Amino acid sequence: MSLDYARAFIEKMKSDETFRNRIMAIEDVDAKLVAASDAG
Repeated sequence: MSLDYARAFIEKMKSDETFRNRIMAIEDVDAKLVAASDAG
């Protein structure tokens, strides 16, 4: 994960409640990483 990608992910988690809720609802850490990666 690049630093730019990490920053974009954090910003999306802060600003997009639907995205944040979808990611947080996933219990498996590996599945969370896949979902975050698929989101771009």
